[in-house]
Amino acid sequence: MLITNQLNWEVTRILGVYRRRWTGTETFHRDAKQQLGLGDCQLRKGEGHTRHVYLVFSAYSLLLPQMPGQRAREWSKALASTIGEACRGIFRDTLGKTIRWALEKAMSHAWSADQICSRLALHA
Repeated sequence: MLITNQLNWEVTRILGVYRRRWTGTETFHRDAKQQLGLGDCQLRKGEGHTRHVYLVFSAYSLLLPQMPGQRAREWSKALASTIGEACRGIFRDTLGKTIRWALEKAMSHAWSADQICSRLALHA
């Protein structure tokens, strides 16, 4: 059952608007809360909350092209079917590239673990 205050709209228009809302707004809220940390913000100032929401929007926008119907990425032979799968795929790809970079620096350039950690801004 759908309820609307648009009494002059036809049923097909109401259903069309609801369908677009569900595939856009509602799925964004679900994915943003479950996968991207939208509900995990514990800041006191409104400016911090706003920045957190902007970062979640940015992450969602960057992950959306990984979804079905969008263009494929090198990191995956098959497109992700959820935002969570896209997050995990990009994480695996980024981690793999970072490990390969660190190994290359250690083996070819004789970098120490401290040099690698310093370059990656990893302070023990």
